[in-house]
Amino acid sequence: MWKGYKVTGSHVTGISIKYGQLNFDKEKLTGGNFIIDMSTIIVTDLEGEYKGQLEGHLKSNDFFGVEKFPTATLHFTKVKSLGKNSYKVKGDITIRSKTETISFNVSVYGSKGNVSLKIDRTKLDIRYGSTSFFDG
Repeated sequence: MWKGYKVTGSHVTGISIKYGQLNFDKEKLTGGNFIIDMSTIIVTDLEGEYKGQLEGHLKSNDFFGVEKFPTATLHFTKVKSLGKNSYKVKGDITIRSKTETISFNVSVYGSKGNVSLKIDRTKLDIRYGSTSFFDG
């Protein structure tokens, strides 16, 4: 699940992980790699015509350009333990062949992990409708 924000509100969407791996040394997280299937973007807070329009727009070249860039990746480059089951991760996220280094916290419990992260799409050259840029 991810949430996209716009000036007039937000939308909740889902997306599938094509491949995901967390690496451990004994019970300590040491790394991870993920491939996201961008073609699986699905809007979960709309129905009918508006749902289809938004899904199509998100998959278009205005946003993720799914036809040319069908996957996005996340590769952990540094993992630091913050205590039991909690880690600070630095990683490279690649969307539309643009890579940005991000940091986020991960909680791991057995075979499950939980993370919440924010990505500034303008740093990955996805500028459609952004208030950070002027037209042209």
